[in-house]
Amino acid sequence: MQTDSSGRHKANTVREMSRTLYRSLATRSQAAEVVNFYQQTRDLAAIERARLEKRLQEIDSQKEAKGHRVAQERTGFYARYPCYLRSNTFLMLFSLVEELLALAFEVRTGEDIESDDQGIARFKRPYRVKGVDVTSIRRWEFLTKCQTMRNALLHANGNIALSSNAKEIERTLSQGKWSSFFRKRRGLLKITKAGQDRSGYIDITEAGLNELLQVFYDLEELLLGPNEDGSSHE
Repeated sequence: MQTDSSGRHKANTVREMSRTLYRSLATRSQAAEVVNFYQQTRDLAAIERARLEKRLQEIDSQKEAKGHRVAQERTGFYARYPCYLRSNTFLMLFSLVEELLALAFEVRTGEDIESDDQGIARFKRPYRVKGVDVTSIRRWEFLTKCQTMRNALLHANGNIALSSNAKEIERTLSQGKWSSFFRKRRGLLKITKAGQDRSGYIDITEAGLNELLQVFYDLEELLLGPNEDGSSHE
């Protein structure tokens, strides 16, 4: 019995060391890097847009037609740039959430995830078997909506009409509870088919990015334990 107890204690110690190592090397630093990437790139783009708008005001379009056209085109690009940046940051954060779920399971159990489900749903049963309900976090429903948006962004470039779950996306966008996180934007071209407008694209808001980051923190605390200082991310 003493040997068994010693073995369990050693296993628990190794597992706890693994959790600490994983938390310090992977989770916090990666989440911080993604957020830092977003904030710095957003701010640099805003500076460049302001510079170009100032340049446009100074150009005499009669004398510098070519320069005026180039500045206009670049200003238009930087006007659209924030939505491109938010979409890419959203995909990075979502991938980080998936990575957390997969690696935390390995750290906790020493096993790989095995499931017949797809996407985020594939984590539910393996964790439940081990006594953890990942759907218990307050933002799980939001995370499932993120899964839908992520699939459309990756497989249909965010074009709602071309997405395999277009009707579900339209329902989500029409519901007020999600409107601060996801919205619709127009593409550069107006595309119609049989009188139907097919030029609507998914736009992730900054609030949506912040909410997904909170999902990451919620899961991190559930799976790896509270922060060392006991502080909350809320």
